[in-house]
Amino acid sequence: MMVGGSALLPGFDQMLREATGMPVHIAERPDICAAQGLGAMLEGRIEPLTLRPIATA
Repeated sequence: MMVGGSALLPGFDQMLREATGMPVHIAERPDICAAQGLGAMLEGRIEPLTLRPIATA
C-alpha cells in the first residue's frame, strides 16, 4: 500500500509492480492517510501494531 507524497508520482506504482512482482495499491487519500491513521491511534480508535523481530539462527 502506497501512502504519502511518493504515491502521487505518476507511474511510480507501476514501476514498483514491475520491479518487485508484488501487488501495489495507492491509498484513497495518500497525501493525508498516514496522518489520519496516526490521529486515530492517538485518540484510541485503533490499536497500534506490535512488530515481532525475525528470529535469527
